[in-house]
Amino acid sequence: MKKLLILGIPFLMFSCNQDNKQGQNTNNMPTTEPLPSSASSSTPAGLPEGAKSFIATHFPEAGITKTEDKMSPSKDGTMHEAKLSEGTEVDFDKDGNWTEISTEGMVAIPLAVLPQAIQDHLNANFNGLAVQSADKEPTGYELELANETELFYDLNGKFIRQGR
Repeated sequence: MKKLLILGIPFLMFSCNQDNKQGQNTNNMPTTEPLPSSASSSTPAGLPEGAKSFIATHFPEAGITKTEDKMSPSKDGTMHEAKLSEGTEVDFDKDGNWTEISTEGMVAIPLAVLPQAIQDHLNANFNGLAVQSADKEPTGYELELANETELFYDLNGKFIRQGR
């Protein structure tokens, strides 16, 4: 009887561990499970309403595939990350304002997310080139175009310089 009991304990522990793995994510860690295709309040990482609204407005065809909350903000203030189904990643501050947007492949960042002065400069000087990365820094904006050109603007959208 003791042999049967000793052999049964590891099996029982393994079985309980497997049941826990199949249950819900109870440790408040980021999830890698696909999320609903809309930015709803059911997202596990709890994106702020401003972030959900931003995604719904500027990326209406994309679903959210992953979100992640950070315990403390990074140097740019990022507190939340959202990965979208078409390859875009958007970082948000605690209030739901975007801090960084990056895309993959042929996906372009919608110009409407940028100040009008930057949109005007891009349309006049880089018409047809997709913006693939945009960082909103405390001192201004840094963009990377599809041809790897880097553009720098102040907080008002005034062009500062071009780099590579």
